[in-house]
Amino acid sequence: MHQGHPVDVALAALREQGASLIDSIKAVREVFGVSLAEAKRIVFASTAWDDIRESHVKFVDELADAIEAKADDP
Repeated sequence: MHQGHPVDVALAALREQGASLIDSIKAVREVFGVSLAEAKRIVFASTAWDDIRESHVKFVDELADAIEAKADDP
């Protein structure tokens, strides 16, 4: 069982079920209705991703920008 902030608990559970960083960011955006930047901040601040955060920051930034650009297309 996970302990901690409810968002950390939820993100840890998502990760255990195979969710990626991008999946987690998408979930935070959908659940909380926040911007992409805020969703990234929430996910990266989560203890659920402590072990790989730094190695994935650049990749996730580029991918998230691509997702946002696609979402803005009509």
